[in-house]
Amino acid sequence: MTPSPHGLLGKIRQKFRHGLVVLWVMDRLAQCGLELRLVLLFREDVPAADAEVSNASQYEPSMLGSADMDALDRVDGRAETAELLRARLAAGQHCLALRHRGRVVAFNWIDLKESNYPLYRFPLGPNQAYLFDAYTLKEYRGRNLAALARRQMHKF
Repeated sequence: MTPSPHGLLGKIRQKFRHGLVVLWVMDRLAQCGLELRLVLLFREDVPAADAEVSNASQYEPSMLGSADMDALDRVDGRAETAELLRARLAAGQHCLALRHRGRVVAFNWIDLKESNYPLYRFPLGPNQAYLFDAYTLKEYRGRNLAALARRQMHKF
């Protein structure tokens, strides 16, 4: 007897076939009140060469300050407010942005003191940085700007 593709085993088989089993399990656990979050944390060396970005010279890197946070307030529907972002700056975190024609189009936050992920905090050593909350505006995605920003952060 072949299991129905609409039954539980059929659904699980479908998720395995398409590589979605982890997301399916996480969704089922969330329905039971248990939320899991996957975090990727890795150590990388300074890249040997600049990221390959067509027209990279059109993007100007800059460190953002308190006055710049209004431009990031809920950008593209994100939840982070200018107030929250200013609190990050006040805590000693830094924000590196890429600007295109004066507009912030990509940014990434840097913490030089600790890995500040709430479930896995630890102090950083000399010459270490925790890079977090990278974001590229939707209309600028696919241009390898995250890699370009990360390279600029290594220079920082």
